[in-house]
Amino acid sequence: MNQPPHQPNQRFVWVLVLLMLFSAFMLVWLNKDAIQEKGASLRATTQTSLVEEEETSQIQTTTQATTVEEAIETTEADDGTETSQQTETTELEVTTTTRELTLKEKYAQLPEGQEYSIYQYNEDRIDDLHVKRGFEVMIERLKEEGKFYSTVDYHLTFYPTLDENIYNITLDEYYADKVIHRGHYRFDYRAKKVAKY
Repeated sequence: MNQPPHQPNQRFVWVLVLLMLFSAFMLVWLNKDAIQEKGASLRATTQTSLVEEEETSQIQTTTQATTVEEAIETTEADDGTETSQQTETTELEVTTTTRELTLKEKYAQLPEGQEYSIYQYNEDRIDDLHVKRGFEVMIERLKEEGKFYSTVDYHLTFYPTLDENIYNITLDEYYADKVIHRGHYRFDYRAKKVAKY
């Protein structure tokens, strides 16, 4: 006789799956304090390692300063050493200021954004090629979306980024009684495109 193949009870399988998921959830919930402590200790170790790296870079610059001072002291024994002392001190200044900048410091050193009006663009009073192309691409995008009106005074503010060919742009519409902010865009000079973000 042919017996049908054995098929487990599907309800029983689902109950087992739910029981396993529940037990896994309970284990995580019961050990959440230990997990949080591990995360906190990991963050603390990364912060201390960053502080240690910064301290070692400061120590390196101070050791460079002491070696330059020692070099100056040894050259003072010779006659006519004024020129060598001057070159040594300028080298000291250069070595202490040429430490590597963090990303935050690099962004802080970028110039402020500059605002341009569509009237400046139409009258060809803009010298920056990036700004001109930004206006061209932005006007084309507004025309494609059906949102470009020739009577509106559009203002674009160009904010530089670390890449000299990419700008962050804000679009504002100026009317006689109000200003309407229309969004933030990322402009790529090489690709000639604007993406809203």
